[in-house]
Amino acid sequence: MSNEPSRAYITTKILQRRYGRLLKWRKPVIHNIRGPYHPDVFDGFAFDLALSIKVCKETLQDMTDAEFFERFDLRGEVSNPAHTMAERLTLSELRAVFKQEPVWFAGGFGVEGREADL
Repeated sequence: MSNEPSRAYITTKILQRRYGRLLKWRKPVIHNIRGPYHPDVFDGFAFDLALSIKVCKETLQDMTDAEFFERFDLRGEVSNPAHTMAERLTLSELRAVFKQEPVWFAGGFGVEGREADL
């Protein structure tokens, strides 16, 4: 058996590098209660994030093994200098789209785990 890291492992590292803590982001549970109430902010953010991750995974899956292993190293970083600029642009675009996740209080004072004692 080879000691080479698997494609799935490297894909996980790529996603972790690109999305960081956003991979674990979940839309908060909101109870209907007084306060500022704009849950649609969470819906839009969740949709954009899920779509972006899906497109990234599909793009990586569509690469041949030769392309994939030529482009990425075992840490999920670009190992081929010819692709470095494209990777930087991708990361900067993702940071622009997800520069700030919605603040919890957009859901009012009834966000689970932060409910106000009215």
